[in-house]
Amino acid sequence: MLARAHDYLRPLLLVTSSCLLVACSYSDDSSGIPGSARYGEGTPTSSTGSSGSTSTGSKGSGGSTTNSGPPQVVPDGGLVGQVPWAPDAGTGAPPAPTQENGAAACGTCHATIYQQWRQAMHSSSMVSPVVIAQTNQVIAGPLAKVPNPDYTKFCVNCHSPTVAAVATTDGLPQADPTQWRDGISCTTCHQFNGTSELSGGGFTAQMQQGYNTGNIYFGNLATPVGNRAHTSQTGNAFTNPNVLCKNCHEVWVDLDHDGIEEKGIDLVLQETWDEYQDYKNFGGQETCVSCHMPAIPGLTRVADGAQIPNDQYTVAPDRVVHDHSFVGSDHLLDNPTQTAAQLAARTKLFQNAAAIQFDRNSFGGDGNGEVGVDVLIANIGVGHNLPTGFAFARQMWLEITSVNAAGTVVDSSGLLADPTDDLCDGATLDDNFFNPMPQFFQNCRFIDGELTTFQQKLVSVVDFEQQNRFLVQDTITQDVQDNFGFETWLQYLSGGVVARQRFNEAGNLAALLPFETREFHYDLQDPGQGGKMTARLLYRSLPPYFLRALASKQAATEESLTPLIANLDILVLATDQLDF
Repeated sequence: MLARAHDYLRPLLLVTSSCLLVACSYSDDSSGIPGSARYGEGTPTSSTGSSGSTSTGSKGSGGSTTNSGPPQVVPDGGLVGQVPWAPDAGTGAPPAPTQENGAAACGTCHATIYQQWRQAMHSSSMVSPVVIAQTNQVIAGPLAKVPNPDYTKFCVNCHSPTVAAVATTDGLPQADPTQWRDGISCTTCHQFNGTSELSGGGFTAQMQQGYNTGNIYFGNLATPVGNRAHTSQTGNAFTNPNVLCKNCHEVWVDLDHDGIEEKGIDLVLQETWDEYQDYKNFGGQETCVSCHMPAIPGLTRVADGAQIPNDQYTVAPDRVVHDHSFVGSDHLLDNPTQTAAQLAARTKLFQNAAAIQFDRNSFGGDGNGEVGVDVLIANIGVGHNLPTGFAFARQMWLEITSVNAAGTVVDSSGLLADPTDDLCDGATLDDNFFNPMPQFFQNCRFIDGELTTFQQKLVSVVDFEQQNRFLVQDTITQDVQDNFGFETWLQYLSGGVVARQRFNEAGNLAALLPFETREFHYDLQDPGQGGKMTARLLYRSLPPYFLRALASKQAATEESLTPLIANLDILVLATDQLDF
């Protein structure tokens, strides 16, 4: 069932469903599309309906899986007595990081692109304190007893394929030279000429096989001009550059090695590429590139720092140059300059992502000082779910306030006194005895029973169930928290991502599908004549309690995450007001 949604969904007619150039923010979870690798990469067991829904076979349908009991999981350890299938390690080798192929060297000629990349999250994918803390704790904990090296390198393989290929250790940070800390840099995309695979970036047997180890850089230019730095060619992947994203913006592990992604059986952490395919199937027109790498107005030289003829041998035709700052949902907590540089673009991206509206027809009082009202929320064309990515670490929620004529807040839900406060979510605070997360919550004396939050929940052990979803004509398999599972800040091979439950109402709070609208009911104190109710849809890239949990297990040599919590920002996606 979908949230309460009064058990139904309906279009939000007052908002447009067109996806503007910036309307595709950065977010995750999805339904079945034929040919998707989660259904066997083009070999589904069966398919029905015009929507593209596909049966995942007996295991995915929940009917005939044998279960010898849940794996034993310890909060700071690994799986006990159960070692899942592990893929064969690959033999490919992306070009090793050197001073010549580091991003700074590329920036000599590609000046504007380099400066944009420096502000991108990609440039810090190996040095972010959050990435360092979580990578090291996963390796030392849940993955400590797993023999295959691909699992312990799973994070680093995507966060910097070039470093992963030659790294002698799995942990972070890597060696000091700058080129070893570039993260997802020029070589990551422009020396890849292989075939993109869903979640292939995490495994050396897949993405790393597609790298060219020479001095050839690939792009989408049909007529590249000569230069002294490298040879330029039109690359296979760049005929549709969006497919480069599927290597890493789809994170799941086929634990039983059957070629099918199965909720409740395989480890499924992120499905952004599959969600994008859903968006296209539903009629979406935008792409990863058009949203996250729009064309730069007025810039017609890709190598605008190159001197002619010393660096670039001849004058190139005018080019369409794309923004390489890769604006999305995240910002660097340890880099206020980066946060400030991308704030306007992030805000614009989010404000075209969703819409909310009070349902005026639902309003009514109970005669005892309370009023009930429904709030509609819509994903108005984002190219994936809201939220997406690692949605268990993305907080998107409704803030509802009832304010009297004097300006006093008489009742609220989702209202924070301080940006570092936690949402008082019953899905965590009233969870089972094993949940370690409540100890990290701050300023939560009571559970916010009306809270509507679309942050998903990372749990140590999952089960699965069948659900019908909006715009999907068949049932899909949805991960749910196993009775033996608990919420965690680390990825267990037995775990996964599940939807939260709204405390006062039945049903879950799964991420919003592209073009989906839902409705949620609120009972709040009447603001009285001259008062008002306000609704805001808010976003925060990381929950404070999640960061405190990570900080509690950090090594003394790592930069502490605790003081960085104060740098979290909260963005407003949409607003509405109901006057009394």
